[in-house]
Amino acid sequence: MGALIAAPQTAGAMRFPYSAWWDRGAQFLWATLFVALMGVVVRSRRDYTKALVERARQLETERDQQTRLAAAAERARIAREMHDIIGHNLSVITGLADGGAYTSKKSPERAAQALEGIATTSRQ
Repeated sequence: MGALIAAPQTAGAMRFPYSAWWDRGAQFLWATLFVALMGVVVRSRRDYTKALVERARQLETERDQQTRLAAAAERARIAREMHDIIGHNLSVITGLADGGAYTSKKSPERAAQALEGIATTSRQ
């Protein structure tokens, strides 16, 4: 970058070697301001790019976290449903077993039906 600025300065000094000192001072001032401005532009662009990369990383992390939370919520929902179904089936099995035990002496046929109900319910 400095070479791009220095080349026209040097060519101008060689072509017009006897210019006034303030002309050369003004040229130097403009060249310095241009280089400083380019430095500010390059730095701000670099900072902007760095911020974009950081934001993309942050969004990816948040997306991964939301995916994990959704999977955990789905597992919890399935676990609740399984708990409800198993609890209900165990209650039915307990009721049928108690009924079968109670009727086994009086009505063996009804006890056999209760045992079949237990077998059917336990397979569900």
